[in-house]
Amino acid sequence: MGGRLVGIDLGISSAHTVRVLAGDGSVVCRRKAVPTVSSLTEVERAALAGAPGTRLEVVLEPTGIRPQPAQFN
Repeated sequence: MGGRLVGIDLGISSAHTVRVLAGDGSVVCRRKAVPTVSSLTEVERAALAGAPGTRLEVVLEPTGIRPQPAQFN
């Protein structure tokens, strides 16, 4: 059982940019997402594709110069 890293660059006025990396650092997929359950579920599906039993670790980074709380609906 391996792990994958999901990096989400939180867009304040645009879609979030997502990159998923395998344990060796290679890119598994790239996506754009919005803060909805369906959009983030699609990111999760893409991140887990072809890797049953994989654990995801998620890192969030806000863009912009002013800190904003992350809110997911």
